[in-house]
Amino acid sequence: MQSYFPLIIVFFCLIVCTNGSTWKAQAKPSPPSRFGRVESKMSGRINYNIRFPEQGLVSSLKTKLRNRRRPQSPLPVTASPTPPLEKAFEHPPFLNFIHPMVDSATLLLAKLYTGGKSKIVPTSIAPMHVLDIPGSGTSGPIVLLHGVTSCASDFTPLASDLKKKYSRVIAIDLLGHGLTPLPDCEGEPRGLPNFNWMTKAVGEVLDSLIPGHKALLLGNSMGGLVAMRMALERPDKVNGLFLISPAGGPLDQKDIGRLSNIFNIGSQEEGKTFIKRMHGLEPPSGLLHLMAWVARGRVAREEVKQIFASITPENFMTENECKAISVPTALFWGGEEKVLPSSHLDFFRSNIPNVAVCNPPCFGHVPQNDNWKYVSQRCAEFTKTYSGGGGEAIEGWLQPSCLERK
Repeated sequence: MQSYFPLIIVFFCLIVCTNGSTWKAQAKPSPPSRFGRVESKMSGRINYNIRFPEQGLVSSLKTKLRNRRRPQSPLPVTASPTPPLEKAFEHPPFLNFIHPMVDSATLLLAKLYTGGKSKIVPTSIAPMHVLDIPGSGTSGPIVLLHGVTSCASDFTPLASDLKKKYSRVIAIDLLGHGLTPLPDCEGEPRGLPNFNWMTKAVGEVLDSLIPGHKALLLGNSMGGLVAMRMALERPDKVNGLFLISPAGGPLDQKDIGRLSNIFNIGSQEEGKTFIKRMHGLEPPSGLLHLMAWVARGRVAREEVKQIFASITPENFMTENECKAISVPTALFWGGEEKVLPSSHLDFFRSNIPNVAVCNPPCFGHVPQNDNWKYVSQRCAEFTKTYSGGGGEAIEGWLQPSCLERK
């Protein structure tokens, strides 16, 4: 449970905020309120109540009570049609205001929990949001790069432990995620984002925050691909890679479609399936429901749709590119990985020089959520195997034990 404690706090913040503040939705609200309307027979007052997801005992009771008290309306009420599941990334309108609420709550928690500062770093691509955390460790700076639909503050539990081992922890909101906008795509091929923007923007952030210094890059999923691109295009900023279930292995268009369908969450049950697929250890049932609700809001973002639409086989790593990676590299690939194909593990292990492989059996696509202390420990051990920009991984690191969640 300890790795889920920050998420529990986040959802407590959401309950408080939605009951006592005026969050503005990204979409235009429908009058008189986007939350629904109930009139009291005794006082005639209007009370606004959030429509919770369609499943669950609490929402069922709220619906029954609301319907019993609702007066007959002279206007017909038409239910919104259920979006077809075969049409990717179509979601109910109420999810439009979930994402900014979650981002604000998790960022506040991240700053309190880690002692970091929220910064906006100007770049030639877009203003990049980062969480800059001072560390007390003896190792150099470490940069955290998240996966698609995630954000910098999702690294909060891991960052709180890494700051004890590294001199500085920098978590970056990649383009179109968290508080970093997606730049205007007008003039780009197909009018979609250019994936190369990610690498260029991250490089400029590091130029600004750690001028003249290198850092260890820890990248999960899409962040792992960005980290590898950084090692090739900006070797002056990278002294090591810690790749967690990295994207970037060879995929054809059919494989890309399958990957996109994993992120097509059309219902709450599909949201739960998505969370189970992401994690090696299934979260408790109550938390699973809440995490699925948040996931639905995140994949509904227009920026996420554009990023998925922009993916082509040309974005991924080739054998020659992998072989050109010259910095020490660690590959953390959970035995319960259910998002990326196992062939990617073999691809990276065969082609990246001097790569150390950690393949514990009880971790999924986001090991830093399954057991962040274990990931932090493995990362620190790997860092000790090299100094500066050289060195080789040690053989003993290849057989870690698996820590069960208590």
